[in-house]
Amino acid sequence: MRNAQGEIDNIAIEDISKIEYESGKQDPNSKVDLVLEGLQPGTLYILTLRFYETFIEVRFVTECTCAESNDITDKTGAPTDFRIIEQTHGKVYFEFIDNSLCAGAECDYELIDGKEEAVDNLNLSKLTVGHTYVYCVRAQSDKGPYMPSPYDTTEGSLDLSHSEQNCAPHTIQWEASINGVITTEPNAGLLPIEDVIVEYQLLSATYEKLSCEGCSGSLVTKAGGGFFIPFNIVHPYIVHPYSKSSTHLDEFPVKLNFSKTTVGKETITHKFLCNDSEFDCTETGLIVFLKHLEFNKRVHVYDATTIMLAGQVFLDNTVFPGSYGCPISDAEVRVFHLTTNGNSEVLSEVRTDGQGHYEAPAVIGAQVNKVEIVHHDHKA
Repeated sequence: MRNAQGEIDNIAIEDISKIEYESGKQDPNSKVDLVLEGLQPGTLYILTLRFYETFIEVRFVTECTCAESNDITDKTGAPTDFRIIEQTHGKVYFEFIDNSLCAGAECDYELIDGKEEAVDNLNLSKLTVGHTYVYCVRAQSDKGPYMPSPYDTTEGSLDLSHSEQNCAPHTIQWEASINGVITTEPNAGLLPIEDVIVEYQLLSATYEKLSCEGCSGSLVTKAGGGFFIPFNIVHPYIVHPYSKSSTHLDEFPVKLNFSKTTVGKETITHKFLCNDSEFDCTETGLIVFLKHLEFNKRVHVYDATTIMLAGQVFLDNTVFPGSYGCPISDAEVRVFHLTTNGNSEVLSEVRTDGQGHYEAPAVIGAQVNKVEIVHHDHKA
């Protein structure tokens, strides 16, 4: 017997035909069936049969596969049911069933889950986007040769370093993501804005729309004002330039559009500011550049929609039939609101006109908690 360490022993069954013939149990010309139990998997055995002065040597290698069928073609214990699960967050996940008795594990048909063990990190392998690669899995031993070749009948049987392999193709997808949030402006408390429709469109270098599954779509912000846009696509235009011969861009533009309408006594169309309130992006939208394997690109958009809080300031006890009271002109009116941390801050400041009227802008969605009036050291 030759095991993985190369040791050789002989199993000799001497004169078995002679014994059975002389006892009358067996015709010397008929077949003799032998059953050998307790053999080790993936091992070369040499069976010696002696008959008088002659002997016959039979060499065979026990199988490594867990399968029990007599019709199996693979005797090396190649993994079975191999498949690509998904590509996400820069990794290709796959799974298979361990089918080997020679890889240091028992045959319990354990499912090897790619989420934990079988993963290809694209940041390390740097495979080209849009190209199709074949992933293969095979069993091997960490204690020397895997097994003697069960297909080699020569006297010096070759050792295998691994089992047969099981393979599946996968096309590398372009991956990136945007992690954004929509709130009121900092001076308005950074309050989250929900129910904003966010539309996105992946563009070419010349800002033409790319058409494919996942290249475009829309979503609605949640209570926290956040939105997340993942890209996991295959498009012939996008080939990542890991090769020097590539002429495509490293970054690709994505256009974002934001819209929301609040319906009440009046219909209010919301106004959005982008790039730290540098410009109004309500109509034009925002262009964000993404590169392959760039995840959670941060985008902060402000909802600058305002409504007017109107009122009048007048002297107390001056209201009577036919009069709206004695107005106070040039009084300072301060509107306060609650921020996300519970503090009360000034939202807007205006002055009354000659009739005591004022209109103070307030960001829609703000929690106005008080209005303060100051006039000649008097406060109300």
